[in-house]
Amino acid sequence: MDNKQMSALLEILNDSVIFDADMASYSTLRAGGRAEALCFINNLPLLTGVIGFLNRESINWMTIGKGSNLLVTDQGIKGAVLILKGELAAISRRSGNLVTAGGGLSNRELIKYCIHEGLSGMEFLAGVPGTLGGAVMMNAGAYGEETGSFIEKIGVVTSSGNAEELAGSGINFSYRKSSIEERSVIYSITLKLKNGERGQVRERVEKNWSMRRESQPLDMPNCGSVFKNPPGGYAARLIESSGLKGFKIGGAMISPKHANFIVNTGDAKASDILALIEVARKRVKEDSGILLETEIRVVGQ
Repeated sequence: MDNKQMSALLEILNDSVIFDADMASYSTLRAGGRAEALCFINNLPLLTGVIGFLNRESINWMTIGKGSNLLVTDQGIKGAVLILKGELAAISRRSGNLVTAGGGLSNRELIKYCIHEGLSGMEFLAGVPGTLGGAVMMNAGAYGEETGSFIEKIGVVTSSGNAEELAGSGINFSYRKSSIEERSVIYSITLKLKNGERGQVRERVEKNWSMRRESQPLDMPNCGSVFKNPPGGYAARLIESSGLKGFKIGGAMISPKHANFIVNTGDAKASDILALIEVARKRVKEDSGILLETEIRVVGQ
C-alpha cells in the first residue's frame, strides 16, 4: 500500500483507520504480526465503498470479528483488515420473534439482549467468543444446537463489493461451515427466535457459562477450539490420548484443562502456535490414524 492509497483510505474512512496495526491486540490469542491497515467500518455505504476502493486498487483485504478463532502469522498481513462497528455491530430492530442485528455484534451482547427480551434459542452461544457474523459464517454450535438453524435471512457484501440479501433456507449449513462465499462480509443477520421467560433464558445461559468455565481455559489467551471434532469422536480426547496435555513450544501450550485448546502462556509467537498445531496433528495421526482438521483460521503472509 503506497502513500497515495493510504491517504485515500484515510479520507474515505474519516480517520477511522490504523496503519501498521499490531494484530496481537485484536486477537484473543494475543499473538501474531502487524497489518498494513486496520479499518473500522460503521455503516453499509462505507463498507461497500471501502471494498470497492480496495478492489480497484488491487489491495488485499479481509474481515475479522473479535479476533477469536483467528491466528495472524508473525509476518503479518499485507493489505487491509476490516472490522465492523457502529450500526453494523448493533441490534437494529425486532419484529415479534425476528431480531435483526449487525454482523459485528458480539455474541455476548446478543445473549444479554435475549435475556432482557425473554427470547430463547441462542443460549448455546453463551461463552462463545466472537461476533454473530462469524458464528453464522462458520455455523458455530454447542450442546446440540447450531447457529444456522436460527437464520431467517442475512445481508452480505460480496467480494466484488455488491450488497445482497440471502434467505436462510437457501444457505447450506453443515458442521462448522456454511455455503456463504468465504470472502463475503455478513453485515446483517435476521434471527428467528422463540418466546421464552427471562428467568429461564438466564438460567440456561448461566448453566452454559458455568460448564464452559469448568471445562475450558477461559482465564488464559486462547482462540477457542483449535481442531474440528472428527466424525464420531472428539479432538480433545484424541490429543489427550496422545499425551499432549500441557505440552509446550515456546510460549504456546496445549491446555492441561482442555486438550483442544492452545493457550498463550505470556510470550507465544504465532510460529510457536503453528508448530504446536502440527505436533498435535502428527501425533494423533500416528497414534489413531485420524488426521485432525483445524477449525482455527490462519491468515497472513
